[in-house]
Amino acid sequence: MVMNRSSPACSNRTHFWRIVGVLLLAAGIIFLRKPDRFYAPQLLAEDGVVFFSGAYEHGWHSLLIPYGGYLHLLLRLVALLADSLDPLWVPAIYNYSAIFLNLAAIGLIFSPRVHLPAKPMLGLAVVLVPHTGEVYAHLTNMQWSLALILVLLLLSDDAHGFGQWLLNVSVVIIGGLTGPFLLFFAPLFIARAWWRRTRASWILLGLAGATALIQFVILFQNRGAFARSDPSQVRWLLSIMGARLYGSLIMGFHWLLISPHIGWLVLGGLCTLLWLYFGLRAGEEAYERRVLVIAGCCVIFPVMARFFHDTVSLTAMDNGDRYFYVPRVVLIWLIVVVAARARDWQRWTIAICLTIGLVMNLSSIQREPLKQYPWKLHVAEMRAGLPLHVPTNPEGWEIITKARHSTP
Repeated sequence: MVMNRSSPACSNRTHFWRIVGVLLLAAGIIFLRKPDRFYAPQLLAEDGVVFFSGAYEHGWHSLLIPYGGYLHLLLRLVALLADSLDPLWVPAIYNYSAIFLNLAAIGLIFSPRVHLPAKPMLGLAVVLVPHTGEVYAHLTNMQWSLALILVLLLLSDDAHGFGQWLLNVSVVIIGGLTGPFLLFFAPLFIARAWWRRTRASWILLGLAGATALIQFVILFQNRGAFARSDPSQVRWLLSIMGARLYGSLIMGFHWLLISPHIGWLVLGGLCTLLWLYFGLRAGEEAYERRVLVIAGCCVIFPVMARFFHDTVSLTAMDNGDRYFYVPRVVLIWLIVVVAARARDWQRWTIAICLTIGLVMNLSSIQREPLKQYPWKLHVAEMRAGLPLHVPTNPEGWEIITKARHSTP
C-alpha cells in the first residue's frame, strides 16, 4: 500500500527533518559567531580558574562548592567528566558540552508538549538574538541555556510516562542546582500548578520548591558576595535597561557607552508597555505569552537589584551581556508568537522590524577569536597530578592549583 503525503509516517518524517535542519542551521550560526571554539577550543575565565581547578583539586567534593553565591551542578559535572578523562581533551569537552546544551534548548522547542507557533523561527532566535555571544560554546555560561530550558518546561504539558517524567525531574534538579533561575521562576511554577491543578503539576511544584530552597539557603549564606557600597543611580540604571534590552535589538552594538539619557528612558518605557500589553492580554496562546512576559521580568528584576549599587559596570555595551540574553530571547519569542496570529500587514511590519534589527547586528555577530594558549604544554603535568600554573583566557588570567586530588 502506497502512503500518501498526508500519512502520519510522512508527517513525522517531515517533522524530524525540520528539527534536524533547524539544529544544523543553529550549529552553523554558532560556528559563524565563534568559529575558533570548534577547531581550536580554549578555556575562558571561570572555565579554568573555577571549574577546572575545582575538579582537579577537590574531585567530587567540588559539587558542593558554591561560586558567585550559588551552586553550579551541571558545570561541575562536566568538569568532573573531563577530569576523569585525558586532560588533553578538557577544552574540547568544555566547549562542545556548552554547544550541545545551546542546541538542546532549541530541540526542546519542538517537543509536542510545547504548544507554540512558528517553532523554527523560535529555535533560530536562540542563536540569532542580538548578543555578544558569550553564552555560546562557553562552559561557565551554560546556566543561561538552562534558564531557557526551564522556561520551556513551564510552557510544556504535564508529563505522562517514564521518559517525560525523567526529563522533567532532570531539568528541575539540574536546572535548579545550576544557577539561581529556578528560584527566580518559582512564582511561575506556583502559578502553573494553581492554573492546571493537576497531580503532575503539584508534584513538579513540590520538586521545584525543594530544589529552589536548597539554592536559596546557599545564596542566603553567601549573600555577602552581592554586597555593594556605591550609591544607587536609578535614572542611569533605567537608561541602561532600556538601551541594553531594547536598543540593542533595534540598533545593535554600535555605540560603546550608555549615558543616562531621556531617550533611553522613553524607549524603555514604551517598549515595556508594549511588551506587557501584548503579553498579558487575552486571546490565543494567552498562557504561553504570559509565561514569556513574566519569565523575562523574573530575570530583569534580579539583574536590576544586582546592579542597583554597581550601575557603572553595565555602561559598556559588551560588558555583562549575558544578563540580558534570556530577557531578549523571551522577548523575541513573544514577538514571534504575536506575529504568528496577527493580520498580514502586522505580520509583515513585525518581520521587517526584526530583519532590520538582525541586519544592524550582523557586523558584530562574529566575536574576536580567543588567544591561543598552548594547553598541550601542560598536559604532562596534569597527567602526573602536579601543581599547575597555566595561562588562560582572558589575557592575564591564570589557572593556579595545588596537586591533583587523590583518587580512591
